[in-house]
Amino acid sequence: MPFTVKFVSGKSYDVTMDASNTIAAVKEYLHERDTTLSSSTIDLVFGGQSLDDTKTIEELDLDSKTVNVVSRNVASRNSAPKTTKKKKRCSFNGCSSAPLRMVGDCSFCDGKFCSTHRLLEQHNCSGLQSCKDQLHEQNASKLHREQTQANKV
Repeated sequence: MPFTVKFVSGKSYDVTMDASNTIAAVKEYLHERDTTLSSSTIDLVFGGQSLDDTKTIEELDLDSKTVNVVSRNVASRNSAPKTTKKKKRCSFNGCSSAPLRMVGDCSFCDGKFCSTHRLLEQHNCSGLQSCKDQLHEQNASKLHREQTQANKV
């Protein structure tokens, strides 16, 4: 049974095969004619429907008809939703600057801030008071350890 196989790129092949051959055999035949094609990466489409590999040419009544070839890679790229990579931005509300690496990370509120907002006071950190308390205790203990004592004579 003769029929035409047309590719998206515009090239086409006239295929004459026995009517008892399956669609899988047609794909293999196309792979033999064009080695850049792989029978596992193409779909044969007729009437807007993908053809089942187990169906025969006779069952599908492809006599003197045109069958389109669609690459699965192209089909999956077109049908998959496009995802855009979200750019990293400063955690300060309303700031669109890029955060600094390491020095822009706030360990008290887990935010990532730009050079303008990296200081606790600049980004109104929720952990500002606990930070002040912690530093106050560290300074007090350091002063206590380094306190000099006068000798009693």
